[in-house]
Amino acid sequence: MDQTRFLQRVRMNQFERVYRRWKEKKVTQAEAAEQFGIGKRTFRRYTVRYSNEGMRGLLDRRLGALSHNRAPQEESSEVMELYKTLYNYLLKICIYLYRPPTFLPCPLSRMYIYNCYT
Repeated sequence: MDQTRFLQRVRMNQFERVYRRWKEKKVTQAEAAEQFGIGKRTFRRYTVRYSNEGMRGLLDRRLGALSHNRAPQEESSEVMELYKTLYNYLLKICIYLYRPPTFLPCPLSRMYIYNCYT
């Protein structure tokens, strides 16, 4: 169980304890919300969800959901391929610049470097 899910379980147990005290009329709704560390309106939302769905209603619905800003798989694989290609090309240039060959048959150019190391 990861930390997020563990903390969610702790919050659910805390809410159940505070909710029970509120139902028994030991605390007001505002006091219960303050004890739980949320606003009064959020506490009311939680109580409705808890009474309708039980503990399942208190689960964080964002966990496990994909981000809306996520790039499509084809696009991310294309970017990764471009990165690998460019990185490989730049790496070969760096290797060439630090350890040049002893014999240079033609003037140094980008195409020459690329052709030597591909």
